[in-house]
Amino acid sequence: MKKLVSLFAFLMVGVLVLSSCKEKDPSVGKVFVRNYNNQLISDATVVIVGDKDSDPATPSYTDTLTTNASGFAAFDLSELFDTYDKDAEKIAYFDVLVKYEDKEVWSDESQDEQLKARAHITQVITVYLPE
Repeated sequence: MKKLVSLFAFLMVGVLVLSSCKEKDPSVGKVFVRNYNNQLISDATVVIVGDKDSDPATPSYTDTLTTNASGFAAFDLSELFDTYDKDAEKIAYFDVLVKYEDKEVWSDESQDEQLKARAHITQVITVYLPE
């Protein structure tokens, strides 16, 4: 009986340790690209550029992806947030450039189209291509 209780206690400790090692949610910036007819666009080039003038300032960061068949590019920002100090607010602001065929458009922060990302959260914005 003592062995059974010991085994049960050992298993409970193991379950608690493993559950505490659970990975946190990913840090993702997802940019949807739509045309003037509101249709999702695949194969558009999306560039995100860290906004050093933001408050708090975003570290220097640039990444480029192509939208998938569903019309979005998903940027994994985990490595960026890993560079932040332990006690720092893990938030980053990005200007977004979209290029497709002969069209090119920057997100407009005055229209709240700047990508505002937080650690362990998926943030989504949509950028519309001009006609």
